[in-house]
Amino acid sequence: MENKKGVLFDMDGTLINTYENINLKQVLSELKTVPKTLILKILASRVKSFAQLETKIYEEIEDQKEAQCLIDRISKFLVEHYDNTTMKKDALAFLDYLKSNDYKICLCTNNATSLVEHIIQHKQLEGYFDYVITSQQVTRAKPDPQMYLEAVSHIGLSCEDCVVFEDAENGVMAAKNAGIDVIAICDKEKKKFSDCSMIIKDFSDERLYEIF
Repeated sequence: MENKKGVLFDMDGTLINTYENINLKQVLSELKTVPKTLILKILASRVKSFAQLETKIYEEIEDQKEAQCLIDRISKFLVEHYDNTTMKKDALAFLDYLKSNDYKICLCTNNATSLVEHIIQHKQLEGYFDYVITSQQVTRAKPDPQMYLEAVSHIGLSCEDCVVFEDAENGVMAAKNAGIDVIAICDKEKKKFSDCSMIIKDFSDERLYEIF
């Protein structure tokens, strides 16, 4: 990672242990009044971002106030979930290290802007990120490279100047499609990543401090 100047982070599963006890099917199922037919339609559409989830709900629910109510309920459920999640091991220490060494740091997530703002405050991440971009600020979700390209442009760097931390195949593909080197977070044996600069379990990996 010689001569890198910018570090771009995914959020869910990368900086935060989001997926240990939650997924979209569970969220919709626990909101008791959501019709099963609607749940099946949303799951079948394979939404990749919160913005896509919003769009699908508005498409399927004719009453727009009812649709917004469901979106608000999902957001409230997720806020409560995020309040009980933990950061990846030594994530804050690594962010501190990058900040003290003058790297530009971005957060690039398929999540919702309001949720990300809450998470940043709740997890005491204020001041770390030079730029934050969410699915609601782009028109195409990962694996499309749009989010990463816009983040790199915003901080005034080139893709060759940056490295991305990702935990999901769609995110890895988005970074690679943008021409950015990727370090994969892989804490489960079943996950397989190819063509990544490095694969780590979490941010306690001492190799990180040798290359940054």
